[in-house]
Amino acid sequence: DVAPDGGYGWVCVLCVSLFTFCTWGINSSYGVFLRFYLESDYFPNATSIDFALIGSIVVGISQIIAPFVFWFTQCLGFRQALIIGVIIQTAGYVLASFSTKIWQLYLTQGLMIAISFSFLFCPTSAIISSWFVKKRSLATGLSVTGAGFGGLIFSLSISKMIEDSGNQKSGLRLLAIVSFVICSLCIVFAKPRNYKRQKLNVENMVKSFKIIFDMSAWKEFNTLMVSLYFGIANMGYTVVLFSLSSYSQQIGLSANDANYLTALLNVGQILGRPLIGFLADKFGRVNFSIIGTNLMVILIFAFWINAKTYASLIALALIMGFAMPIASVMNQPLTADGVEPSRFISAYSLVLLSVGAFALPSEVIGLVLRTQSDKDFPYLHCQIFSGLGYFVGGLFLLPLREFKIKKILIQRKKKSLADLRETDNSSAFPFEEDKDEKIRKRILKYEYLLQNNIKCYFLRMFYPI
Repeated sequence: DVAPDGGYGWVCVLCVSLFTFCTWGINSSYGVFLRFYLESDYFPNATSIDFALIGSIVVGISQIIAPFVFWFTQCLGFRQALIIGVIIQTAGYVLASFSTKIWQLYLTQGLMIAISFSFLFCPTSAIISSWFVKKRSLATGLSVTGAGFGGLIFSLSISKMIEDSGNQKSGLRLLAIVSFVICSLCIVFAKPRNYKRQKLNVENMVKSFKIIFDMSAWKEFNTLMVSLYFGIANMGYTVVLFSLSSYSQQIGLSANDANYLTALLNVGQILGRPLIGFLADKFGRVNFSIIGTNLMVILIFAFWINAKTYASLIALALIMGFAMPIASVMNQPLTADGVEPSRFISAYSLVLLSVGAFALPSEVIGLVLRTQSDKDFPYLHCQIFSGLGYFVGGLFLLPLREFKIKKILIQRKKKSLADLRETDNSSAFPFEEDKDEKIRKRILKYEYLLQNNIKCYFLRMFYPI
């Protein structure tokens, strides 16, 4: 039963993109709320760590509880899980707008929104892989463009509403209304391919639990490498996303300039996410993940640290927007490539657990590393941390590439041996002898590359395929 790579799948891509718009797109605008909370005294006795933790809770907890949400979805149904997510999200933003104490904000804009995000993106995360195979990276890239659109639209609109009203209430209520309307419409049209809701009984609940928490899928090399790559690289992504705006103000730019930079960063993501998917399908998913991750390392260390003018930051925001979501786009296709479709949810649960664990402290770390006393480089430690996040995360793609290249070389060796047997059985014409010699040389090359030693391990890691 081969996925169609199109058809109604494109409708589902649009729906998933809109769900992303109402979750991670909204989350991309949290920097606007963060800046308001830090500059105002709306929540007495609250510290900058409190507000950074609220943002981290949304990213971290939403993904740490993902395996349980997957299980809940299997037990109660796809649309039922989405409806619960919409209700909690709407209530979370409305209640947050009435919050006057920091513990109330922790529960509403933090914990409730985290739970709602998980109930909205977990059920939809399996949709793309069920409809697409060859175009999976492109479809995934298109489905997550909603994060860029959401970041662009919500950051500008919320900033304007806060500026006009002097508080965050109207902005939070806007998020509640928009997300409720859009998600409610998408629930009607979004569906996994060949989806059948199972009967709710103890036997099926136990069966679903064993599928979601399948330890054999968690122990697979591909899953472990993708988990570490996405988790660590996402720390760098989070710090960049929530630090560029405040960095620009720290070096003397206005609040409006900072908002426009955030908007441009999201414009870059809108264009970059589908482009990443398209290029990954063309040049290889692991190959392009390595290229994009290293590009971010170069941009942070060579460009961001030295960017001191508005013009340079505009260029940086646009270029960085193209490259920074590389791990966010590629984690699903890389996970799906390494496991059977029936085990995707189990493997992807580990990936989300990993990124959630790494995400919880990332925003707080980025805030703590800011050195206000250093006027020339106030964000140097923060920038180094984000660059190292991408660099260290990218290192886990290299053994993953070696693992995949080894499998390809084994397959090519088997094919060459079959071709050799075929030529041996055919008539011995001169051109057959030349072909036979080429095949033998090819087999010797594969046998050399497949040797179990350090030199051949690194040769496979960087073998040009």
